[in-house]
Amino acid sequence: MKQPSRPHLSAIGSLAVAALAAVASPASVAALYCTEGVVSGSLCLTNCATGIGIDVEAPQLITGIDVGQFQVIFDPSDPWHPKVHSTTTVQLTLPDNFKQLDLSFFGAGANLTIWAQGLPVATLGVADYRNVTGSSASSSVVLPLTPEAGDHLSPSSVTGYAGFEAFFEGATLTSGDVPFSLIGWADTEAIVTQSGIDGSADLCLRYVPVNVTTSLTGLGGLTQVTTEEPLVVGGSASTGIELSVPLAITSPSDNVLLVSNTDAIFDLQYLGSKVGTVTLANLTINPGVNSYNGTGYIYPDTTDSAAVSATRKLLSAFTGGNTTDVTITNGRPSNMPPLAAAFGAVTLIQHLPPNTIPLIVNTSVNIYGLTYSYPCNITATNPFGAPATITHLEATIWYLGVNVSYVNVDTNFVIPAYGVATTKVYVYSNPVIAVKFIGSVNTTTHNTFGNITSSMTIDFGGYSTIIDYNQNTVLTHITSVKTIT
Repeated sequence: MKQPSRPHLSAIGSLAVAALAAVASPASVAALYCTEGVVSGSLCLTNCATGIGIDVEAPQLITGIDVGQFQVIFDPSDPWHPKVHSTTTVQLTLPDNFKQLDLSFFGAGANLTIWAQGLPVATLGVADYRNVTGSSASSSVVLPLTPEAGDHLSPSSVTGYAGFEAFFEGATLTSGDVPFSLIGWADTEAIVTQSGIDGSADLCLRYVPVNVTTSLTGLGGLTQVTTEEPLVVGGSASTGIELSVPLAITSPSDNVLLVSNTDAIFDLQYLGSKVGTVTLANLTINPGVNSYNGTGYIYPDTTDSAAVSATRKLLSAFTGGNTTDVTITNGRPSNMPPLAAAFGAVTLIQHLPPNTIPLIVNTSVNIYGLTYSYPCNITATNPFGAPATITHLEATIWYLGVNVSYVNVDTNFVIPAYGVATTKVYVYSNPVIAVKFIGSVNTTTHNTFGNITSSMTIDFGGYSTIIDYNQNTVLTHITSVKTIT
């Protein structure tokens, strides 16, 4: 409601106290009303109960906003309107006469637009008035934003979904400050206890202009990743080798919290090829260390020769005790389009600790004279957390740098998870060379050490893959019944 003729103060100065007294005690003056809506450069002072008030040309009362820890909580059922949680502190710069009114703030609301890189990217909807704390003496108001109150972000009508995505992509990838502006207006309610006003009165400051720049600390691309040794926990013909991938991501931001409430699926790459996927469930980024137990699947596209080769090299390097670096990238959040650009641009380099358990425990052979084949018992251990079946073995046994025997055999050698098992195969060699270099003597048994180079086809729950494996100083127990000189 407005009147065609109303007083209008040129500044909050010496006349402000009298005007506020009139607002607070309207019985003594004619009813005055503010202009409806926002008037540039002015705010509205009203009696909260009666609506009687006055327009006031004002300096910028709100000169700073600290959003504190800014938590953004996404919901897959409504991804474009994430809830927010923040204890926001609004800094006020009040003229001296205004301070003298001894204002105690107890309620507030706002209508704000977030601007980034010169464009409006989101609106911050403060759903309704809520309790606040602050006073003219402290020159600040603490405004809580909560999901329970319905406070949320929405895409700007100007830049739409693209601007909304770009804002979160920037906050995710940027290191250091991510500046943005809050532009709009705020309302607040206060109790006035200034001398000269009869009793206390509720005073509403409406349409207070807001135009301040603040910042968040970016997530820095989430590049600080540490991991424990991934565990093979199963496998199937349809999904490949299943891994448990324990990892920790350290966020450098002290005030940005992202709660996705959705799974994020990333590509697992090695040597530039996609060898599988890693899924992080209900991905949440808090300040500091964030621990996850991801689920990985090694399952390359069998039509991609580079991917198949990279998978073989990855498994071989890990099994052989070599540290490997894999890349987790190209994140795809399930049912969460606002975070698609942010997660899609994240690249995590994960250092995989090597396997430290030798596969071959020992071998035992019996050499019966000048024969081209002889039985060999192989005792092996399984360093993986799922049963493994060796279905084919090709191996060469070396002694003092000389190839003394080899094996190329289909087998069904089952080794339980983290277990040990023994199988018998027949190895082949030139017996003269084999016995000469082993140094056997008639009906003598002794132990020696040889080196083995091999490739083996291993089946995990129906999924088969080839691993190249070499092991030095393998304990070999030899029984010989023929002397070769």
